[in-house]
Amino acid sequence: MNRDRGFKKWEMSIMLPEHVVMANQWRKEDEYINKPELSEWDLQVVQEKLELSLKMKCETDIKVWGNGQFEIHRGTISKINHNNRQLFYSDPFEVKYGPINLDDIVDILAVEFIEF
Repeated sequence: MNRDRGFKKWEMSIMLPEHVVMANQWRKEDEYINKPELSEWDLQVVQEKLELSLKMKCETDIKVWGNGQFEIHRGTISKINHNNRQLFYSDPFEVKYGPINLDDIVDILAVEFIEF
């Protein structure tokens, strides 16, 4: 979609409040990202990466989809609750976070640190 002459410069000064609300909704709809549909192969790879990072206690980046956006959580996975399908992790400063819904996880990447 071409937006070279959009509502940036004069948006607030010459528009009615109703139009401003509609323009903001329009922008939010443009920024919305649909949840990717993972195949069984992709789900199996994510499960294997989860199990490996839990066993190795290594720091991982967990890519999660929520509310039309991707979020990346970095930390060490401390617990996976299979009954509730939730994941708990702690960040590098040992602050505990969670739960993250296992169905919202899109990708996992193990982070390796190189010491000089």
